[in-house]
Amino acid sequence: MSESSGKETIEETYKRFIKVKQEKLENSKFLVGHIEVEVNREFYKFLDEESSEVDNEMEDDANSEAEDFE
Repeated sequence: MSESSGKETIEETYKRFIKVKQEKLENSKFLVGHIEVEVNREFYKFLDEESSEVDNEMEDDANSEAEDFE
């Protein structure tokens, strides 16, 4: 704040505006990063479940083929 007039200069107002915009941008980047982490967790959890199901099916198929072979 300028002491002589008691009002902000255009330059001070602009600097404050830029600072607020940068803070909002940082908050947005943090939010996007957080969402990406959550989506990746869900994706890998789903992928792991699918992989387990495929492994179980392959094991069941191998066991049934072994029984047929005996």
